[in-house]
Amino acid sequence: MECALLSNLPDILLGLLIITGFSTKKNPILYHQPYALLLGLFFIGAGIGEIAFGISLDMIEFFGILGILLIMERFISVNTARRIRYEYFLLIVALTLLIVFISRDLEYFHVGTLLVLLILPLNLRENASLLGEEIRDTLLFSSIFALLSITTFLIGFEVVSAFLYFAAILFLFLTMGEKVWWMR
Repeated sequence: MECALLSNLPDILLGLLIITGFSTKKNPILYHQPYALLLGLFFIGAGIGEIAFGISLDMIEFFGILGILLIMERFISVNTARRIRYEYFLLIVALTLLIVFISRDLEYFHVGTLLVLLILPLNLRENASLLGEEIRDTLLFSSIFALLSITTFLIGFEVVSAFLYFAAILFLFLTMGEKVWWMR
């Protein structure tokens, strides 16, 4: 049995983080961009919809979080001399489709969401000079929780996986939120 609130609260937090980026000038990639507002509202709406109606939107959330990864890759490539790493997308999509086909269950698209959540903080950690070196360890914790969430989800411990997913998003949310809201 899975707690609907605990498993969908991270999606709502992720939506709030994106909308925060939409509303602040500190993130020029998201600031007043329509796709940022749409992605933020999508994740909030999907989380609330899953709680209220009990439907699974894991496949749609997977493609939405791939959009977030693309936005962050673009942010990093604009602020560094590095090109966008499209191989992340191919690897994540291939692994996710492999897991979905092996399990024959669309619920396993959630593993792809967790894979993105594993790679995203590591990529930001690698480029911590853009946001501040002091966030490197917190981003690593976020990735570790995402990895543990993937492992527990594949083993079948859905409640533990949901808790670890929440922890990974919370670490990412608080780290990025600190940079957006409180740092001047």
